[in-house]
Amino acid sequence: MARLLSTCLLPSLLVLSTSITLGHAKPLTSQEDEFEASPDSLKRFLHSAGLAEAEGMVVMGDMLVPRNLYQLHFNSSYVAPRKGIIDNLLWPSEGGGGPVIPYEFADERYRSEIEAGLRHWEQHTCLTFRPKTDVDTNWLTFIHGYGCWSYIGRQVNGQSVSIGTGCQSLGTVVHEVGHAIGLFHEQMRSDRDDYVVINWKNIPSEYESNFAKSTKFENNRSVPYDYTSIMHYGGRDFSSSGRATVAAKDPEHQGLLDRSQELSHRDKHLVNIMYRCIDRWQAACGSAVTCEGEGYVGRDCTCVCPPGRDGDRCEVITGDYYADSLPACSRTITTETNFTSPNYPGKIPLDAWCVYKVEAPDGQVPEVIFHSFSFHSSSNWCWDFLDVRDTDMHDGEVFCGSGIKEGQSFVGASRHLYLYLDVSTTSSQGFQAEVVFHDASNPPEPKKGGVSGLTPSIVAVLVAFLVAQVFERF
Repeated sequence: MARLLSTCLLPSLLVLSTSITLGHAKPLTSQEDEFEASPDSLKRFLHSAGLAEAEGMVVMGDMLVPRNLYQLHFNSSYVAPRKGIIDNLLWPSEGGGGPVIPYEFADERYRSEIEAGLRHWEQHTCLTFRPKTDVDTNWLTFIHGYGCWSYIGRQVNGQSVSIGTGCQSLGTVVHEVGHAIGLFHEQMRSDRDDYVVINWKNIPSEYESNFAKSTKFENNRSVPYDYTSIMHYGGRDFSSSGRATVAAKDPEHQGLLDRSQELSHRDKHLVNIMYRCIDRWQAACGSAVTCEGEGYVGRDCTCVCPPGRDGDRCEVITGDYYADSLPACSRTITTETNFTSPNYPGKIPLDAWCVYKVEAPDGQVPEVIFHSFSFHSSSNWCWDFLDVRDTDMHDGEVFCGSGIKEGQSFVGASRHLYLYLDVSTTSSQGFQAEVVFHDASNPPEPKKGGVSGLTPSIVAVLVAFLVAQVFERF
């Protein structure tokens, strides 16, 4: 599945009336900015686009946040009297129905893709999006600007949502509209440390504010944390090195981050609580409908059940919330064995991801020895990669190309070692590897692999072959 966000990321902290950065999720080493990335060019762009409302905003990733809201959420001892974004930033209802949000296009590029994103929100919530009229006082203006970004919640008069080059996928449009209706990034929740680890050492200091946590507001409205939320950062967003910036506490869930192209169940549930959609639907049903677990009443008076639940009232438990989202190629390896990436020696399927959990018996540590390794790579970024976590379960070294040599090995610092594979092309053959276990009291040194790891007799043969090739030229 395609990545959620493909955006433009400016290479340095930009300054308007406040220090801000625009863009989200593009690796720092792969910039595809449509405009010259400089403070002056950005100011000119904002001015030409009529973005005077950007003044006084703090930009966090792809969100433009009013300074007072930023102070309340992230930089104050103020305790909020209610959950979620403050009410005056939510969009008002029209008549007896749900919220109606007017919109217009300042640029016709990606119009059909944007409207598909709006229809997706309408299908799963009680929000309605309609073209702007002359009497509207608040509306969304879709522009083709620097990457993908949006204001957080409803602003005074019109407000811009940028769907720039590379931002036209359904998931990206839905994500940016999510900000416009009042959603922060999932990993900014006050309870995020129970579910993810932020690897600050992999984040440049000028981008640390993009990973701020809301400590003063409970903004979850009792909806559980969701790795599959359309609002979640990817695992390597804003990385300075390609290593993980956001790691799932359970490494087996790492590939769930930033993979959704549609609203998750919990995204829908949260917004339907925020805008009292469920209350409206329940009242219109005429009789009380009770749903169990994380189920809720939908517009057709039936229960909308989460993954892992079924039945008229969501009373039947069929599995874990994430069970249907986990790949079949993930596995736990508890015996000494050989294993390969999916479809080896053929190409790994597009957008595949797998987690290999290598678990040694008590009193032993695992060693993974690679016999072949070939992943697609570009000049400055690993789009297809293997993340090896041998000493830190939440931050491993990332390899692509031919970065792991034949015979090279990794030895776990504990019973567990994780390999996280993630590809976004169809150009990688993958790997073949072997698992062996060793006494934890006397673990081996990891093997470097390559020619240096070969036996002397093999080295002698190779030298003789090279010498023969030289003499053949004369």
